[in-house]
Amino acid sequence: MKTRYTLLWIDDRKKEGFIDLADYQGFDIKHFTNSDAGMDYLRSNLNRVNGIILDAKVYKDAKDEAEKNDHLGGLQASLTSIAALKPPHDKIPWVIYSGQAGFLSNEATKELFPPEKTFDKSGDDDEVFHHLRKEIDNLPEATIREDYQVVFEACSPSLLGEALWEEFHPLLSHLKYDTPLIQNQQFNFIRQIVDQVFIVLKKQGVIHPELVPSSPKLTPISLFLSGKYISGSGLPSTQLDNPIFSRLMSEQLKLLLNIVQSGSHKRDQDEPETDIQFDLYQQEVADTHLIKTLTLIIVDLVKWMKSYLDQNPDVEENKSRWDQPISTSSLCEGEIASDDIWGNLYVKPDERQGFSESIRIHSSEVQRLSLVLGERVSLASEIMDGKSFRKGLPPITKL
Repeated sequence: MKTRYTLLWIDDRKKEGFIDLADYQGFDIKHFTNSDAGMDYLRSNLNRVNGIILDAKVYKDAKDEAEKNDHLGGLQASLTSIAALKPPHDKIPWVIYSGQAGFLSNEATKELFPPEKTFDKSGDDDEVFHHLRKEIDNLPEATIREDYQVVFEACSPSLLGEALWEEFHPLLSHLKYDTPLIQNQQFNFIRQIVDQVFIVLKKQGVIHPELVPSSPKLTPISLFLSGKYISGSGLPSTQLDNPIFSRLMSEQLKLLLNIVQSGSHKRDQDEPETDIQFDLYQQEVADTHLIKTLTLIIVDLVKWMKSYLDQNPDVEENKSRWDQPISTSSLCEGEIASDDIWGNLYVKPDERQGFSESIRIHSSEVQRLSLVLGERVSLASEIMDGKSFRKGLPPITKL
């Protein structure tokens, strides 16, 4: 099946049947009658327009069109605008499609424009579309779009936004063609993409809004999506009714976040050190396999987001999956028996609770509730992987 492409057509006179033939050949046409209007559309839709068809004799702007000025200013204005586009958009394929008598046979025209880029309206229009498809298919940009079609679709105005494709493109191009990356900008691009994914999930009701106040809180979000109960200063006391991240996806995201988060991030004593010394890594390893690995993880994350939202489009229904209250049957009682150097307190549960591990109350909750050694409290808890104690969860109540 042919990939459908979008063509910009600037011509003040439509040829009957041309748009229908384009549709049959796998092209969507965006038609404008003067250069300024067409170029404005192109600049606003650089990632959606794949090729351009230009009339040889067309109006430059709406004023020319209104006054019926008869000159070639529109063609030259369009070609100048195309040449001024930033890479890779300056390589967008274009052709001249003219019905002007004698224009294509004119020696000056032949000197200015390669014959393979000029087509007569009285000729076979199939040749126009065959030429453009061949040109578009040969562009690296088109190959990247086809290989990562789901990612490209996710960068639509209704989801991640077309501007994000500009962040994605250099990473995907580097992944496929080893094109150079902007020095020291790779992690900024990756972080921006991750942030935008979580902002979209917030808008769609998947993520609790308190996890994305102005910028996403990456680590709590990853825990939340994995079905873990989250609480603490500035965080909602909530969890999903069921995890929506698989264990493997969660581990991939954990690796990604550990690398892209700022090295100056103040960490909790339970979080891994986030200063990963990337400058030192670059000195030790000259290749970019790490960037390519992170790019593939980002691709997986975006594909997961697109698939999940396609299957769960109802915002209110998504919201109903969080704000799950702690069951009173899961609460336990005990005495605050010890502390640590970070200001955390540890509860020794009563013998009837069915487990013997101490329950840690985070220092932020200790301060908020003014808890001290020797007090008795009621609280919920959960197992912490790799720890000899349990994590205390709200509601925490003095007895």
